[in-house]
Amino acid sequence: MQSKQSTHGTQSQRIVSAGFMDTASGQAGPAEATLRKGEARRRLITEAAYQLFMRQGYHATSMRQIAEQAGITQAGLYNYFPGKEAIWQAVFMDKHPYHEILPLLQGARGESYAEFFGDAARRLVDGLGQRPHLLNLMFIELVEFKGQDIPVLYQSLLPELAHLAQVFAQKRGHLRPIPLPLLARAFAGLFFSYYVTNMMMPDQVRPLMGETSLGMFVDIFLHGILEPVERQPEEALRQAQRAGEEGLRQEQRAGEALRQEQRAEEGSHD
Repeated sequence: MQSKQSTHGTQSQRIVSAGFMDTASGQAGPAEATLRKGEARRRLITEAAYQLFMRQGYHATSMRQIAEQAGITQAGLYNYFPGKEAIWQAVFMDKHPYHEILPLLQGARGESYAEFFGDAARRLVDGLGQRPHLLNLMFIELVEFKGQDIPVLYQSLLPELAHLAQVFAQKRGHLRPIPLPLLARAFAGLFFSYYVTNMMMPDQVRPLMGETSLGMFVDIFLHGILEPVERQPEEALRQAQRAGEEGLRQEQRAGEALRQEQRAEEGSHD
C-alpha cells in the first residue's frame, strides 16, 4: 500500500514539475496555461481565416492576409499551421453546419414520423437560414477539395448520429424499408434544395409559392407528388379512364392502318 501511495505521489510530482498543475492554488500551471494560450491563438487564426475565405474565396486568400487579420506575424502563423490547407481543414471542421444540424434534429418534436420531419424542417430553416456563408463553406470543400475532408468530419459525428438514430426509432408510423443513411441523405437534400431555391427565387415568383411552401416541401418528401388513388375525385378517375380508353383506340386504329398498308403492298407485288 505504501508503495502505491509513493508511486502516485511521484506521478503527481512529475505533473506539477512539468508545470501542468499547481496543487497549492488549484490553478493551471505554466505549461497548461501555454497550451490554453496556444489553443486560443489557433481559434483566433481559424476565425480570421473563416472570415476571409467566406468573403473572398479560398484561392484569393493568402497566408499573409490571414496573419494580418489574426493580428500576428506570418512567421508566427506557421507556428500553428503548416499551410493554408491545414487552416482550411480546421475551419471546415469547426464551422461545418452539421455541428448545428444534429442538435436541431435531436431536439425536433413529434410523436409520429410526419410530425418529427415537419418540426425538424422548420428548426433547420429557422436555425440555419440566418447563416449567409453556409453555401460558401460547402462549395469550397466540394469544388476546391473534392470533399476530401468530409470522411473525417463524418467519423467525428458518428456518436451523435447514433443518438439521432435512437431518437428516430421511437417515432410512430410505418416507413418503407429504406436504409437510415439514405433517408437522412434524402432529408438533407430536401432542406438544401429548399434553402438554395429560396435564395434564388425572384421576388415576382415568391407569392406563387404560398405561405406554406416549406410544409409542402415536407409533404412531398413524405408522400411524393402523386395523389393517392383513393383520394382522387371521381371525375378525375373518369377522365383518366377515358384517356386510357382513347389511347387504346388510337393504338388499334394505328395497327389497323399499318395492316392495310401491308396488304396493299403485298397486292401490288402480286
